[in-house]
Amino acid sequence: MSLSPQLLREFPRWETHLGAQCLLSIAEKLRSNSPELVRRKFQGKRDGQGCLATHCGWSVYGENAPGAGRRFLKRLGFNPRKVASVLVHEYDCNLCDPHFRAELAKLFERAARKKQPSRAWTLWGLLDLFSTPKEPFMNPEKERQFLRALAVPAPAFTREQAARVLSGGDLSNLGRAVGPLIEQDRVRTVKLVARPVPTLTEPKAVGRPGGPEPDFGRAIYLAGLQWKGASARSVSAYAATPRTVQLFGGRRSRQVSVAEPLKASHSLTLAELFLWWMEHLPEEAEWFCGEGFVDLRFGNRAADAVILTPENRIAKVLEVCSPDYSKTKLQELWRGCDQRGLELQVW
Repeated sequence: MSLSPQLLREFPRWETHLGAQCLLSIAEKLRSNSPELVRRKFQGKRDGQGCLATHCGWSVYGENAPGAGRRFLKRLGFNPRKVASVLVHEYDCNLCDPHFRAELAKLFERAARKKQPSRAWTLWGLLDLFSTPKEPFMNPEKERQFLRALAVPAPAFTREQAARVLSGGDLSNLGRAVGPLIEQDRVRTVKLVARPVPTLTEPKAVGRPGGPEPDFGRAIYLAGLQWKGASARSVSAYAATPRTVQLFGGRRSRQVSVAEPLKASHSLTLAELFLWWMEHLPEEAEWFCGEGFVDLRFGNRAADAVILTPENRIAKVLEVCSPDYSKTKLQELWRGCDQRGLELQVW
């Protein structure tokens, strides 16, 4: 749904008291992930007030300041006990609507741009305009997509994988793309010992609810062929910082193991699976979620990732198969999925 005229008329009251950094932070959270995760991130202890006012209050009174939300609403002229804010009301009622979130994020971003002074009218800004070429691959949407990819689907990306998201596969421009994110404490560099990431083209086995059990023995055999002769080597990679994981609604920081090549290889292959989804099924890629964001246990086993629906229900269960997998593990995972009426894809 579109933003109401009443909300647009009220918004300047909020904009006046908020800095550009706070406005951008709220916009970033609105664009961050699925409705359920956004709601969990924003929702406060009291209905109506929610965490939107609290987040704004923290930017004014300090991080974790007591009663920041109520104080901020009072500052805007509202009664904190009976909030008559159109923004708060529509925010709480329509937060699960992706179109509403996108439109509201644009509103906050436009307000932030107005508060950021243009460098074009300063000496250094003029020098930048004439000496620094505009990077066509850098835009907020690609940055958001990359940060979400690190925080939600997979815990690490190789330099080559990161380039496919940020710079169209161009490694020469990757440093300029990732550098600002590292300086902002959103991305960190890691050294892993892992085998080369295999190319993924299609699932090795697919099990649909009510159907026959897939041939998991063949899936493990095909995984063995993919990794045959591949030895572990040192790999430069990128991982999300705790700040980024928290921004996208994660419950904890996701760690990749340097000392265990099998786990590191598995993590990078999961990143490759997400990239396949991003390139072939981009609409579903936005709903690709991994460990720490949804419950991945099905029966006695946990899967690697799931694809959610816009209603925040599980549509598909995804598992990356390694040569060391046992057939029993995949069978138990399949039984758990079948009991819940879910499709299982083994890659």
